[in-house]
Amino acid sequence: MYKIYCNEHQLVLASNPPDCHDDWTLVARYHGKPKALFPILDAMEKRSGQEQVWLFHDDLQRLWHDFSNLFTRVDAAGGVVVNPLGEILVIYRRGVLDLPKGKLEHGETLEDAAVREVAEETGLKDLKRGQLAGETWHLFKEKKKRFLKHTTWYWMEADQADLVPQTEEGIEDVRWIRPETYAHSGISTFRNIRDMVTEAFGL
Repeated sequence: MYKIYCNEHQLVLASNPPDCHDDWTLVARYHGKPKALFPILDAMEKRSGQEQVWLFHDDLQRLWHDFSNLFTRVDAAGGVVVNPLGEILVIYRRGVLDLPKGKLEHGETLEDAAVREVAEETGLKDLKRGQLAGETWHLFKEKKKRFLKHTTWYWMEADQADLVPQTEEGIEDVRWIRPETYAHSGISTFRNIRDMVTEAFGL
């Protein structure tokens, strides 16, 4: 199963239909024609809200192949940074809370990119990287070109009060916050990040 986010909507690619669903979920079978995916993408890009589209096909890898080939892929990495109090590190940019992350540089590994981006965006100097925390997929458009961004997240540990936001990247503030507050409160954030944090912490 793959979960891809677009304009706060969730697109699920699966090998079977869901066992049950609510009025916010559209369920459709994929019939092997990639061009048929464009109306779904157009609707997700234009509509607001947090709806779910569930697209299924017996051969999930074929569905994923046809879907992912519609986009230019972008790889990124970031950190779910936890301090001794059990709080996670978030950045504040353009009115939205996010986790520190960024695109890979040429020849860079995911692990190295994750640590570098967290350090650059938050000012943390002593980071201890752990295991994989999760991954997210989301779609975005630039100059009418569609991109599929894959972000790999790693657990990290740090204990530093003197945080420095990377203002040249538009980051206004860096702060520690309880994971349950991030996952369940009404704070402004991205749905894919909130869902990843919720799953990572079992909230």
